Amino acid sequence: MNHIHDCHANGCEDNSHPESPFCKRHFNMLPEPHRKALWSERRKDGMCSACYPKRDAEPGQEQSERWLELFNLGVALLLVIEYDDCGAPDEMRDEEGFCWGCGVWDEIKTYETARKVVKKFGLKAA
Repeated sequence: MNHIHDCHANGCEDNSHPESPFCKRHFNMLPEPHRKALWSERRKDGMCSACYPKRDAEPGQEQSERWLELFNLGVALLLVIEYDDCGAPDEMRDEEGFCWGCGVWDEIKTYETARKVVKKFGLKAA
């Protein structure tokens, strides 16, 4: 399936592979183990798992249960790498821990994990 697919990294206007949530530049900014897991656990029918969640996939083609966690952490990692954090005001976070500014679930815990991963792998913006 060849169609234009926007990168899901906040602020990016580049296109990405239809099965990848991020453009090549942003995908390559993630640590290798994260890239491998994100790619291997994606949908297998040519669709982005972020745009078209599991419920839309044919049986056997859906992303793993873990894929959405990997995607969520990937968004936070890229924001930490490029901007040091989400930067959204507190009122953008709801009582369930979702940040409407950056689109990250369990925002406090996810950013704590992202900062540790960035430090561990010495990740930097491309």
